[in-house]
Amino acid sequence: MHVDLIKQAERLEAIAAELRAEASRDKSTGQLPLVERPWSDWSGGKNPYTNKSAVVDYRTKGMVARADSFDTAPALALIWRHYDNAGDIVQHRLAAEQPAK
Repeated sequence: MHVDLIKQAERLEAIAAELRAEASRDKSTGQLPLVERPWSDWSGGKNPYTNKSAVVDYRTKGMVARADSFDTAPALALIWRHYDNAGDIVQHRLAAEQPAK
């Protein structure tokens, strides 16, 4: 039960980040502001992003040794479940540039 609550909290945190980002989107360009966006920790599970076109920055177990390393990809293209290897996503955030709506 404890693990389920943690996963639910992580999903809610990701949804809240999406909503905050959407509220701050520049109405003329459709882009998110270029400010430091906080990372959300991830312990595996279903894709936390409800927006089907969301683009995210992410870090895997193999990347966390360098604080400045991350990749960017559509959230739907990523494997969010953990398989106990270096490719497991351990942190994520909404990318600064999102597709136009």
